[in-house]
Amino acid sequence: MELRSQADPDLTVRAGFRHTDRLAARLRGAAWHFGPDGRLDVTGDGVAFAGRYLEREPGTLMVSAVDESGTTLMGRLVADPGGAAWTAEVTYHAFGPTGEQTVDVTHRLGVGAAAAPDVVAAAYRVVLTGRTGAASFGPIELDLSLDRAPAALLISGENLFRVGELMWITDGDECTVTVSGDELIGRVDAPAGTATVTFTTPSQAPPSLLAFAELAATPVPATAAVIRLRVTSSGLTGSVTATGRLPSGDPVRYEATVTGRLV
Repeated sequence: MELRSQADPDLTVRAGFRHTDRLAARLRGAAWHFGPDGRLDVTGDGVAFAGRYLEREPGTLMVSAVDESGTTLMGRLVADPGGAAWTAEVTYHAFGPTGEQTVDVTHRLGVGAAAAPDVVAAAYRVVLTGRTGAASFGPIELDLSLDRAPAALLISGENLFRVGELMWITDGDECTVTVSGDELIGRVDAPAGTATVTFTTPSQAPPSLLAFAELAATPVPATAAVIRLRVTSSGLTGSVTATGRLPSGDPVRYEATVTGRLV
């Protein structure tokens, strides 16, 4: 039998640090596999528990599992009538460099398809295609990473002399990131421009100088920007819009679609 999450787990911290978003996301993405020999494996992104289960009475499984760091999951699963859905009532206990943590977990599990994926810490290779100034660009490949606890986004521009490049660093009050389910939204509001979100647009250099590749594009600090990303089980899709001002003071706009795969 294999069970998967049907909803976000309910976590209650009994001891240790209070931030549990990452733990909730990892447990939500894990699969619980019950072997016929009594073996239990709970595996997923950042989750690898192995242990045993025992049917204490019809519809109740007692479970105990541990990962390689010594973190344990112990408790029971109780089946709904018919056994199509189960409620896990377990305790997560970890002890490491950040201290001791004990969390009570109530988690709805089922034999059907898993609930929609949540945004979790992950790295992606993304492709941007779009338009800025009077020029189209793409495909441009970049690295993107995101996290939920705390919510953060990083896009590492590789060549700020290439039209269409984008750099996005969640930093300071001008940049905000919100996460809801499988959607991440990043926003920038910086009337004076912020270098933490920078895009490149065609250079205003005289035509006689554009033969030099390093003069083909101009980095522009964003005055306003929005990125919307939707996470799937294997990648993400989304869009970016941004505005800024050229060295001359003229406004310029940046628009791109984003697709990416896990790396």
